[in-house]
This record gives sequence, structure tokens and C-alpha cells, in this order.
Amino acid sequence: MGGHTVYGIKVTDGSDIAYRTGTPLSGTASVVSGSSTVTFSSPQTLAKGAPLMFVSELASCTTYNCPSYPVAQATSASTTATLTTNYTGATSSATTTWNVGTQGVATGDDPEGIYAVVDGTSYDAWCCFDYGNSEINGVDDGAGTMEALYWGNDTQFGESGGGSGPWIGADIENGLYFGYANGSAKVSTNTAVSFSYVTGMIKGLSASQCPSGLTSSGCLKLKAGNAQSGTLAVKFDSATGGYGARPPGYSPMKKTGGIILGSGGDGSASGTGIWFEGAVTTGAPTDAADDSVQANIVAAGYGH
Repeated sequence: MGGHTVYGIKVTDGSDIAYRTGTPLSGTASVVSGSSTVTFSSPQTLAKGAPLMFVSELASCTTYNCPSYPVAQATSASTTATLTTNYTGATSSATTTWNVGTQGVATGDDPEGIYAVVDGTSYDAWCCFDYGNSEINGVDDGAGTMEALYWGNDTQFGESGGGSGPWIGADIENGLYFGYANGSAKVSTNTAVSFSYVTGMIKGLSASQCPSGLTSSGCLKLKAGNAQSGTLAVKFDSATGGYGARPPGYSPMKKTGGIILGSGGDGSASGTGIWFEGAVTTGAPTDAADDSVQANIVAAGYGH
């Protein structure tokens, strides 16, 4: 994953992984439970709002939802920083600290594109094997605060694709979305994907960029295909061969620019899957770009 370090993993059986990007700060930090002051062992330069995660707190988190603490004001080569909220974890005089902010990832209602290649034979019916843009704090922050590519045959949120799955879908928080249409929770046009290796794509536009008739609802597009041959097929909205409406309550989007792999936005890690490669872009690629990506994936020779 681009050389990033995996951190914040809390598993009991060793089978799950929750991934978020971040960079470790130099030296150590001193934090006191109930205080908003952090003292670093070496000078730090941090942007206002930079979210910090203190490793000393991991042991006290009972889920994957270990909180981050935004910096109240920008610091320049300073050994202290003030947090916007009081630190609630375990007091530590020498904890490792991460800046879990990302750079260049779409936020708010900004457009973006996501693709991934996954093992088509590895999946399950639970939440959630995702890859993409998610809450930066690892907590369910409400509808529209994430936009990630989902792989599996989960129906627990009341919607599914056609047949018994698996499907490429969108996890946009508080539910998986396969293209809810005509009042039916089973979206038959989002057909099951039955290849050994699967390419999946999701593209979301800013509401103002959506086709006529979709500017109030916002819009997204889902694609899937065989990573070993052929081209991509539109799974939503296949009726138009293009973008379709987001469900009610999901426009404008409220993305915060975290990146996840192998879990839901709140750290739900009951999903099963094998991920090979992917990318998250700022701005939605053209269909021609999608086709080029698929051609390159096929040329890579998965399974050979």
C-alpha cells in the first residue's frame, strides 16, 4: 500500500486487518489523561486540525474506534501543541504519536474515483471488506462521511445486488449501496460478479457536476469486470450506462479523507477478502481512463 505502515490493528484471531494512512512523528510525546496539552521530545510542525493518534491509547480502546485529537492551532518547530479536545487515553510520558491526516484525498462533496483488484473467490456476507475514502477518526460520523468500494455479498443493511452475489457496491456509511432503484432493495441490474479476479470501480461526482436531473440527489457510478480479460461493465446505473442518483440523505457528501482497507469506516472488520492493488484519485477519472486502467490490469496477467 504505497509504503504506508499499517497501524491500529486490534484483532483476536489474526484474520482481520484495519488500515489507515498516517506518518509517525519524530521522537515521543508526553500526554496526561484529561489534559489538552501535548509535550513532544523534539520540535514538531503541524497544521491546524492535524489529527493525532497516540499509541499509548490503543490498549484502552475496546474497538477499532480509537479517537484522534485535532491540533487546535498550527505549530512551527514547537515542542508543545494544544488539542481541540482533552485527551482521554492512558497517561504516558513517552508514547509514539501519529499524524493520521492524509494529503490529496477528496473531502466534503469533492469528486473522486476508486479502483481495486480483489480475489473473486474470497468474500463473505458481513461488514465490511472496503477500500477507499472513509472517516479519518475511525468512527461512524454519519451518512455520506465515507465513499468506499465494497466487495462481498452482505445483505444485512437491507439492500443487495441481483442473485446471491458477490457484488461490487458502495459503502457510503450507515449502509451498503448497490443502486437502490424503483423502491426495491434488491437491485437486479447490479448482477453478481463471478470471476477468479475482479476489478471494481466507484466514481462519485460533486452534486453540481452530475448529469441533468441528478444535481439535487448527487450521483455515483459502479463498475466491475474480469481482471484477467475483457472490459468493465457498468453495475450502477446500468439503465443509463452512466451515473445514477445517490440515496436520499447522501448529498452533499461529507467525506473527511481517511483511507481504509479491509474494514468498514467504523472499523467493522468482519468482512473477508483479498486485495491486490488499487488507487484513490482526487477528481473522477473519465470512462476512457477507466478502460485504460482495466487494460493495464489485464496485461499484468493475474493468475499466470
